[in-house]
Order: sequence, then structure tokens, then C-alpha cells
Amino acid sequence: MSALNPQLAQALSDLKPLHEPPPISWWPLSPGWWVLAMLIIGVVAFCVWCLLRFWRRYQYQRHLLTELNQIWQHYQQHQQTSTYLHHANQYLKRTLLQTQPRANIASLCGQQWLQALDQASQSNAFTEGVGQTLGAMSYQPNPHCNTELLHALLINWTKKASWLNYTGPGY
Repeated sequence: MSALNPQLAQALSDLKPLHEPPPISWWPLSPGWWVLAMLIIGVVAFCVWCLLRFWRRYQYQRHLLTELNQIWQHYQQHQQTSTYLHHANQYLKRTLLQTQPRANIASLCGQQWLQALDQASQSNAFTEGVGQTLGAMSYQPNPHCNTELLHALLINWTKKASWLNYTGPGY
């Protein structure tokens, strides 16, 4: 510094330090960030809506499977086939009354009842398979049937048919 002119040295010492601009703020956001935020909110809202719709769609089926499980547990405790068949028929009738017009289901019994169950499950497991026991045989004093196969059939029927045309609230 001794090589500098004293006037120049004096002028340099009189200079104020450089004024730095404030750091660039992240707020307010530019319009591109607002658009991206709205897209993300929209995608999250759509995903939540889809999950709720899926959960509510199968809520009725989960309720029916819980009820069917209670019927099975009651059968396992008491081992009364006639009671099991009676409760199974009530369960099936109640389920079909929720999904189809009352006039079409309420008065059905015997072979017509089994055909309605086959139609709901899109199979012939009730008119030709183990489900036949839910027809006239369920009214016999000591019916003989394979309740494990019948219960498996009822579970499959519930998973396949019970909620397809459900018209209850929120569906």
C-alpha cells in the first residue's frame, strides 16, 4: 500500500463497505410453484377419494363375511346342522333382499330359492352342488350335509355376489 498515492489511499479508506443485497427469498412463490402445488393437492385428493370409494365398496362385503363367521362359530360350538342351515338361509335371504327387489326374493323357497342363489353367484353350486341342502333338506329334523363345504360355498358366494348390485346408502 505504500506504493499508492496518499490521496488515493485516503480516498480508498473513505469508501463505505459494499452494500450486499438481501438474500433471495422463497416467498412469494412464482406461478409455476403454485401450479405444481395445486397439481399435487389434486392428485392427493383424487387418491384419497379412490381409496375411500374402494373401502366403502367392500365395507358391505366385510360386514357380511363377519356375520357369516359368527354363524360358523355358533355352529362349531353347538354342532347343530339344522340350526346352521336355518341361519345360513336367513343370512342368504337377508343379503339378497338388500341387493334385489323384495317381490323377487321374499317368497322364494325350495328349488326356486336355489335357482335365485345360483343366479346371484352365476354358478350352479346351489341347484347341483353342496348348496342343495339349503333347499327342502334344510327343513328336515336331522339333515346330513358337509357343513365345511357348504360354509366355503357361502364364503365364495358372499365374495362373488353379495355386493355387486347393493343399492344401500353411499354406494
